[in-house]
Amino acid sequence: MRKIFRYLVVVAVLAFSGCGMHLPLFESDVSLKLAQIDAALAKSFPKTLKSSFGQVTIVGAMTEPGNGEKQLIVLSRFTLVSFEIPEGIDGTVRFSGTLRYDQKSRTLYLAKLKAVDLTFNNPSLLEYVSEASRKGIPPLIASVLQRIPLRKMSNSFQAAGIREITVKKETVEIDFQ
Repeated sequence: MRKIFRYLVVVAVLAFSGCGMHLPLFESDVSLKLAQIDAALAKSFPKTLKSSFGQVTIVGAMTEPGNGEKQLIVLSRFTLVSFEIPEGIDGTVRFSGTLRYDQKSRTLYLAKLKAVDLTFNNPSLLEYVSEASRKGIPPLIASVLQRIPLRKMSNSFQAAGIREITVKKETVEIDFQ
């Protein structure tokens, strides 16, 4: 009986001392397919936004794995219509980013989107794309993408935030804390 008591005391001390163990009662791991993220994004488009440099219509967005395990790439297709280009010009913005978890609503969102690349599809119209458009399109699109709910967790799901994400070929592994 004494050995059992000692064992229970050691386990309790290790569990509550914070000795580097993760307590599974307070965390969860979730696997989210990139196709699920793409489907959630697709529900929000097309979306037209007006700005000082013209009208931007976000046509769609999709995700893909980045160069590193912790990197998520988001590609967003858009059309810019401006005074200089009334017929419009199509383009793509490539972002690198991660995910954010809102504890109150129990919802996942894209986060920390940084523009990596901005391309336009019609080279003959490039000279008419203003510098304001080139600088303004990526943050405008990023602000929209970061407000789109990607997945709502169940009411029984308990997590304080995201500890780490790992992006694999077709999935994002999310380690919650």
